[in-house]
Amino acid sequence: MTRFEFQDYIQGGVKGKDNISNAKIHQGNKYFFTTDLRNFFPSVKYNDVYKMFISNGFSVDVSSLLTKLTTYKYSVPQGIPTSTYITNLVAILLDKELIDICKCNGIKYTRYVGDLTFSSKKDFRNLITDIINIIISNHMKISYRKTKYKIGPIEITGIEVRNNLIKPSREVKNKFEKAEDKITKNSLRIYMERIK
Repeated sequence: MTRFEFQDYIQGGVKGKDNISNAKIHQGNKYFFTTDLRNFFPSVKYNDVYKMFISNGFSVDVSSLLTKLTTYKYSVPQGIPTSTYITNLVAILLDKELIDICKCNGIKYTRYVGDLTFSSKKDFRNLITDIINIIISNHMKISYRKTKYKIGPIEITGIEVRNNLIKPSREVKNKFEKAEDKITKNSLRIYMERIK
């Protein structure tokens, strides 16, 4: 297997990309649809990982060994170094289907681990059912509590996205204002400067 380069729409767990670069992609758009893949890591099962390794050219024996090393109790565990990379590889089929519908309709799409964001300059509310159906057909579940379609400013992966700018969320500003030790205050200041 050669080195795999993730496309720009995959923003989580990729070197050089983060929640800030994820939010910036959607800057300048007016209509937003955000959703969260419920129990994202545990929903990626042993067989999903095994099939992913096979499809990337690994032998049956190596695929089986790698799957055993990167799963726990027949699913991908949250919190270990390989998990985000593995789930990104498994979710590529989902991403491709979502990108197809987005390209045809002038919609920007990003996935930050299990957070999916869609945005456009034009109203695309009529496509929400199609987008949700694609997610469900790929054996993923969405958190309806974290699913919304919105016009105007929105918070994406902890960053407030407005028409012509991105800025720190109110929560980050509050943490900065309440921080008492210099190290925390300084790290929050640097983070907010990066956003600007």
